[in-house]
Amino acid sequence: MEKIQQIKFQNKKYLLIGETEGAICTKKQYINGELSYAHLFEDGTIRRFMHQIGTIKDIEFLGVVNIKVKKDAIFNMFNNYGKLLRQ
Repeated sequence: MEKIQQIKFQNKKYLLIGETEGAICTKKQYINGELSYAHLFEDGTIRRFMHQIGTIKDIEFLGVVNIKVKKDAIFNMFNNYGKLLRQ
């Protein structure tokens, strides 16, 4: 199971799905399997649609949280990703 951390980035609260890299998303996006807001990469950059919008230094870590996703979240995630690829 992936580590889920609550973070503050650009004065808004998000979830970081992972420890040193992963999706940055809202709680709603995570629970519903929606596309994430941005992604933290291994090199410490934060990118949204492959444009750098920050670095790991811009993140305030608020603690680990335990959140369950909806049953259809995995289906939604793949469906939304497919839509993105078709654009």
